[in-house]
Amino acid sequence: MTVRIQKPTFTLRDKMNELDLPVGEHGLEILNSRTPEETFNLARAGRRRLNANGDMRICQTGSTSPYFSSGTNSHHGPDLWQHLMSAAGTFTASQDNDTPYHKEFPKSLKLQCTTADTSLDAASYFYTLYRMECVDSWVLQYGTLYAKPVTVSFWIKSNKTGIIAVNLENESNNHSGGGDSTCVRRVRIEKPNTWEHKTVTYPGDYNFQMDYHTNKGAVIEFFWTGGTNYSQNSAGYDVEKGNFEQIAAGQGTEVRAHPIADGGINFADSTSNYINLTGVQMEVGEVATPYEHRDYSEELIYCMRRIQVLGCQYGISP
Repeated sequence: MTVRIQKPTFTLRDKMNELDLPVGEHGLEILNSRTPEETFNLARAGRRRLNANGDMRICQTGSTSPYFSSGTNSHHGPDLWQHLMSAAGTFTASQDNDTPYHKEFPKSLKLQCTTADTSLDAASYFYTLYRMECVDSWVLQYGTLYAKPVTVSFWIKSNKTGIIAVNLENESNNHSGGGDSTCVRRVRIEKPNTWEHKTVTYPGDYNFQMDYHTNKGAVIEFFWTGGTNYSQNSAGYDVEKGNFEQIAAGQGTEVRAHPIADGGINFADSTSNYINLTGVQMEVGEVATPYEHRDYSEELIYCMRRIQVLGCQYGISP
């Protein structure tokens, strides 16, 4: 008598899905990925951090700056970080040894109020920015159907609590309105004098293509203090939706931030006020990954190049 044994067909993927493996949700996504590109994007392999000196360890201008005040465009403190102010007291920018408890980062940027201003006017502002070069912004593919989302993560500490605006600006300057497009995210500082980790995500800007042939690219803006001219009711964006929208003609390129009158923070109202910032990482995607550390020499070379090419450490705005 002939005995015939027939083995049922199955797919390895289906069998793996049946296993009760402690892979987590992200592990399941990788197992279910169908192409190398999809797996690569899920694993977030390769270089991730788009910005330089996010850990504030390069400071070629000296550890502490002279004070800067209204109308100042200051490049003091850690390299590549720029500070702009109008009618909001005076501050110093310095490289500081105060860092988060786990000591992952060697230094931080410290902004210290040195002359108070308790009565800000409508046009007052104080913010810090990091400006990418256009050649480093190509990967974002702004102005195309393939525009990519961006996530910014950072550590922050201050004696003040409340809402600040952390914005991503597309310095396109090449559309009909003549201004830039800005996506605004509100971030709350919860506890005084405590390091806190924050993450914000921005959608891809499909509307306006960057002018990749200038020195301007994507900009991260930490808008610390703003008068009512920079409120959520100002023209140019929808704070609640957080969409990239064109700033109205005549509004210039200033960012629209959450105002003092609407729950914001006046960091200029006391000489006791300070802000510490470190571990800033800008990366493509909708999920924040651990900070990508690089060799000191690599960070230094990039900062030195920016000084020579853009002159941004010596008062020349890129």
